[in-house]
Amino acid sequence: MFSPLCFSLAGVSRSATIAAAYIMSVTTLTCKDALKVVRGARNIANPNYGFHSQLREYESYILTAERKRLKLKYPDLNQEEDEAECAKMISVYHSNPPGNVPVAGPSWRRRSSTSSSASSSPVSSPVHHLRLKPRSASSSPKRGPLH
Repeated sequence: MFSPLCFSLAGVSRSATIAAAYIMSVTTLTCKDALKVVRGARNIANPNYGFHSQLREYESYILTAERKRLKLKYPDLNQEEDEAECAKMISVYHSNPPGNVPVAGPSWRRRSSTSSSASSSPVSSPVHHLRLKPRSASSSPKRGPLH
């Protein structure tokens, strides 16, 4: 058995949507239940409105055909094991009260509420700190008129 790895910078919207679509494809779960599974594993998962709309469209128009395609391509796919794992994650989701969800994103994105924005240092990021040199006017590309 393998565990698919799916991540984006904060793991809130994009990766949660991809994971939910995958779960919907390999199980009989609906969009709503697939999101509960994802939130059971990562309680801050919350696809934005556009991604959530795309999940609902996927469920309405494409999902049935995709499930049939997967059954033909992978006839030995053990859906019962996946459904059992999803049921466990849904119970984890239901055991965590909605108030226990962090405000937004990982802790490195939040500033303390007591510090003022003028005196606080910039928010650090896990992304490499790049030292970019400002471009001089002579080094920028020349742009011609738009046609």
